[in-house]
Amino acid sequence: MAKIVSKARALRLEYAARLGRNVTVEEAGTAMGIHRKRLTALELGSFDELSNRELIAFCEFYSRVLERPINIEDLLRYDPNNRRATMTEAQ
Repeated sequence: MAKIVSKARALRLEYAARLGRNVTVEEAGTAMGIHRKRLTALELGSFDELSNRELIAFCEFYSRVLERPINIEDLLRYDPNNRRATMTEAQ
């Protein structure tokens, strides 16, 4: 089965490099309005569902701080040789 591979950690590290300091998962999650445990799961690719609200918050935050458009393709990559993850609407 397929898997959605997250590139979220790479974006956080790019942001940290831009600032010249470490950016913790907690700091980034707070700025996005996403709980740090949820952001960690996203960075590790260990999620079964991902809401539209989370996707929007993530893309808006990194678009702003990296000063370039960030879209879903910058966050997630489809790997057809692994397990599958799904996306659901935010409640």
